[in-house]
Amino acid sequence: MADHQVTGMLGLTAWIRSSRLFRLYFYEVNTGSETMAFTPTDYVDITSVREQKIAAMYAHLSQDPDGTYKNYFKPLEEFRGLECGVKAAEAFIQFKDKTERATITGLTVDR
Repeated sequence: MADHQVTGMLGLTAWIRSSRLFRLYFYEVNTGSETMAFTPTDYVDITSVREQKIAAMYAHLSQDPDGTYKNYFKPLEEFRGLECGVKAAEAFIQFKDKTERATITGLTVDR
């Protein structure tokens, strides 16, 4: 969705303008329909706050909370939970400056 892309770019711009003073993470959104090739670097166990998340979603009836939660968020929370050994989790990718990214041994990379 365009609003998610704009929000991501605003976060990236703030990170760059701050001289990268904070860690920047991107959140997974609707795997398959909005997120492509998402490989998490970090997980957050949301088991204890899952009901609060559901209540917050239902506060926005125009966003089809029944369909959105049951078809996207619930399966995604459970899948990511399985990956990290908890009942429900959210996944993130930590964005790293090119100087912090992994390199392939023997490959010359301009840094």
